[in-house]
Amino acid sequence: MPSAALFTTQTADATSSTLQWFGGTGNVRAVGTFDSATADLQYSVDGAATWQAVASDSTFTTAGNCNFTLPPCDVRCVISGGGGSLSLTIAVVQ
Repeated sequence: MPSAALFTTQTADATSSTLQWFGGTGNVRAVGTFDSATADLQYSVDGAATWQAVASDSTFTTAGNCNFTLPPCDVRCVISGGGGSLSLTIAVVQ
């Protein structure tokens, strides 16, 4: 998976679709207008039954990016707390 968008100009609080991560090092990028929102990259190793934050650096309240290393798992992004001008794009790159 070279690059995959979890959200493209997302304008409301939401949980992204789940992507299969094949394991290894990657990068998550968050850009756009946050309007008080938090975007949290999460992973699950038990078939999406339990989710946890990838790292403290992978929780965004402003534009940014972070590197991470995960085993084979599912990944998703959760956006919460956004106002009326929320517009975020979140992507992972392996």
